[in-house]
Amino acid sequence: MFPRYFNVLKFLNRKSNYSCPNNLVVSLTCLSHDCGSRHVKTGNFRSKYIIYGDKVAKGEYPWQVKLNCGRQLCGGSVIRSDWIITAAHCVMLNKAIFNTKDCTVAVGAVYMNDHNWLLYGAEALLPHKDYVEKNHENDIALIKLKRKINISPYVQTICLPKKPYSKEDFSYCISSGFGKTIRDQVSHTLLQQRMIIRNDCGLLRLQQKSGFYNKSSKLCVGTTGDYYQESTISTCLGDSGGPFVCRSATEDRWTLFGVHSFVSGVITDLETDSCKQSFESNVYKYMDWITTTISLHKRNATDDAV
Repeated sequence: MFPRYFNVLKFLNRKSNYSCPNNLVVSLTCLSHDCGSRHVKTGNFRSKYIIYGDKVAKGEYPWQVKLNCGRQLCGGSVIRSDWIITAAHCVMLNKAIFNTKDCTVAVGAVYMNDHNWLLYGAEALLPHKDYVEKNHENDIALIKLKRKINISPYVQTICLPKKPYSKEDFSYCISSGFGKTIRDQVSHTLLQQRMIIRNDCGLLRLQQKSGFYNKSSKLCVGTTGDYYQESTISTCLGDSGGPFVCRSATEDRWTLFGVHSFVSGVITDLETDSCKQSFESNVYKYMDWITTTISLHKRNATDDAV
């Protein structure tokens, strides 16, 4: 195992008489492939809303996926080299699961029309069996890829939570996606926005009446401020399935806590169609389902191969 910074020529010089001209040195930097790590960082949080969110540099959130099933645009996250997590409604239409041939997973870029996207086909689309379309309950799904993703500085896996979110363990959280930014338009590039988990969403009459907000399986996230006094804009149409991730308080290591499920409503004004609070499928609550689903799929694949 090489150390993090490994001087190639210094090592070679021990075996030969070769030396670099002008004392030049060539070094090899070994990049970590640990989950939740990244090698491109900017940390810009100037924008107040994801509607006008900050652009993301290539590799800044390397677990982000662009998912197209039919005409649907969604996001997702790489959790293993051959597994993607997203929202159940992203892989379904009219209560039917898409054909795997209709879904494409793209990684490794940030601009919508970039020719450098790495494309992967789906082997299996696995929405939660108890997903309810009417109220987005159990709105979570896994995608098994036909082949493994090549991990690189621009494509990394995201860590899954080992325990519930706490302010003591994590310094701040980010939502990212390609969703709607202005009227009837999606972003041409990946956008980010700092978000917080809010505790006042369950008081909203809209959510109580519709039954959309189930505290046991959903997280409500938005910007800071009084929900009733300001328009707390968050993720919007097209961001579905994308990640809500939080940074460790002690290191630059990120964990996936939410999968974008739905927004509380669309508010139309003269300039923009703005989305209010975002509701996330609580990944920690589904850890048993995630583990079981992956294991069961592997077992079935092995049985079919025999």
